[in-house]
Amino acid sequence: VEEDAGRMIFRLTDSATLKTMEHPVRGKHCAHFQCFDLYPFLAFNKSSRGGRWRCGGGCFKYVAVEELEYCGLTAALIEEFKNKVSAQNDRIEFKSDKSYVLLDERPNRHGKTGKDGASPKVKKQENRPKPKPPQKPSSKEPEIIILD
Repeated sequence: VEEDAGRMIFRLTDSATLKTMEHPVRGKHCAHFQCFDLYPFLAFNKSSRGGRWRCGGGCFKYVAVEELEYCGLTAALIEEFKNKVSAQNDRIEFKSDKSYVLLDERPNRHGKTGKDGASPKVKKQENRPKPKPPQKPSSKEPEIIILD
């Protein structure tokens, strides 16, 4: 997550799998907004002992499974941009005026793209109002996750 005065940028892909998140979560005691995908997190930590693992959102604090919270806002943004998100096109920018955009291109680790070393061209999608959180599943049965 990048934060500057008046804006915040975060990813819609999981940092471990580089795939679009299906179940975005973060620890309820974490101070960051960046989420990670629940099932890969559980799979990667399957053999860990003690019932608490390092946060997958970047702060690396210890987090117990019971402390993970689903992020409806991230899920709604993933749904809105689902046909446009990829490993190279996965950042959302929120601005102080509450508008947001999907940034089209992420620079490489040196802040450059292409062989010519030119700065990345950032094309913004149209501003849209804040998305509504996804509706609760119609089933009254909760999803059961079995941890072996």
